[in-house]
Amino acid sequence: MLLLLSTLSTRAVAEDDACSTSAECSFNGECQDGRCRCDMAWRGQRCATLNLLPARPGAGLNVTDAGGPLSSWGGTVTKGDDGLHHLFVSQFVRNCGFNQWDTNSQIVHATSESADGRYEVKQVVWPVFAHNPAVTRGPDGQWVMTFVSNASGSKGEAACANGSVVTNSSLPLPVAQRNYMSWASSPWGPWSTPLAIDAPFDAAVPPFSGGMTGQPNRNTNLILSIAADGAMVGLWRRCCSPPPEYRPPGGGGESVLFAVHAANWSDVSIWRASDTKLLPHLTANGYEDPHLWRDPRRRAAGQPVLHALFHNMQDGWHQPEYNNTQVGAHAYSTDGGRSWVDTGVAFNLTVDYEDGTSTTFVQRERPHVVLDDEGDPAYLVSAVTYSLAPTLPTCTIVQPIGKARRT
Repeated sequence: MLLLLSTLSTRAVAEDDACSTSAECSFNGECQDGRCRCDMAWRGQRCATLNLLPARPGAGLNVTDAGGPLSSWGGTVTKGDDGLHHLFVSQFVRNCGFNQWDTNSQIVHATSESADGRYEVKQVVWPVFAHNPAVTRGPDGQWVMTFVSNASGSKGEAACANGSVVTNSSLPLPVAQRNYMSWASSPWGPWSTPLAIDAPFDAAVPPFSGGMTGQPNRNTNLILSIAADGAMVGLWRRCCSPPPEYRPPGGGGESVLFAVHAANWSDVSIWRASDTKLLPHLTANGYEDPHLWRDPRRRAAGQPVLHALFHNMQDGWHQPEYNNTQVGAHAYSTDGGRSWVDTGVAFNLTVDYEDGTSTTFVQRERPHVVLDDEGDPAYLVSAVTYSLAPTLPTCTIVQPIGKARRT
């Protein structure tokens, strides 16, 4: 009887693990002999979880001054033609943290000799208020940045020190945010005059009602991928109080994801944003913070497979007291980004370090991957909150993936 039960159990597990196509391996591996053989960057039964390696302590952007932490919040890392790694990231002025992001955020440029080294801020690219920078390369080597900013240039910053808000009694409500794009021939600039890019999104899906500002919410979390011929595919979102047609199963608020396409990334007049909800199965509060890249080897229906990472907020929003511990999600697309298959948990809140220690962060968001020379994921960049101090101090960390090699 024990032998029979053991055989049945083994057979059930085997049938569960079985695959017949690379799609069943999340396009992060190949189906061989009925099993998923994952690429080095991925692991798990369906190759949907990043194969994260121990991180270097201090890798990323984590700096302080006499007033305490100089918090930062996510960003993209790209290796430049100068051999340096360039990080474009939100940093909060006056020693404030995540709780003051919508009044104190500016965009800075930092560099490191290695992808997972200690980054040093070199310049302020866009002063307060500017947030959520995402940088990609154009077909002619351009550095293309999308971000949110306020048109008025109004600041109204909080003042903080050593984890506490010193004064904000006269702080105005956060200003209205709009989406912009700018580009440069070098990561050092000069950057072009920011180009307003809200029109194609507003035409597709009007902004959802707007939270504490009373303003429409236009923070799109926009991420672009630009092909060698200049064609663009991107992901964007609306948040956070959707009308009935976009409400999640079971009700509640949601960050709702959509696609955008163009034959030429630089001509916003031909951008076409979709009004189709890409992941209709998601429950409150959905996914945000997408990062998008093209598979360097795999194609489906004649075009490259696309991959994306997200911050999973289902049942959690940003509040650290909620139990949204899955944190990271992966999905793929085989039709140029018009529809997506959600494959599951890509990473969690815990980071292991080379010295044998580990940290389980309060929050871990804004995932971005750094691709190696072959186009495979080599490092994960993410924003983390490491303290429940009133400001919610944060930093930006970099963790190696799979086959990443140290320099």
